[in-house]
Amino acid sequence: MNEASVEIVVGATKAESRALLEALRPESKYVRAPFEASLTPEGLKLKVTARSLGEARVFANSILRLLKAATESIQAVD
Repeated sequence: MNEASVEIVVGATKAESRALLEALRPESKYVRAPFEASLTPEGLKLKVTARSLGEARVFANSILRLLKAATESIQAVD
């Protein structure tokens, strides 16, 4: 079976990165679109793994939409 992965690094402050990580944590348990998230000195690093490149793209797009919503929520509070 082939496998594809996509890595996304989101440049953010430490506080923003932690908030984004907490916002995404419940979604990381979703079996169909598993991903790993970790804090790095640059911000937040996400790795999406799927059975095919097409699935990896779909899952990455979903996560990017979630990140956008979380980022907009953080900005609305500031």
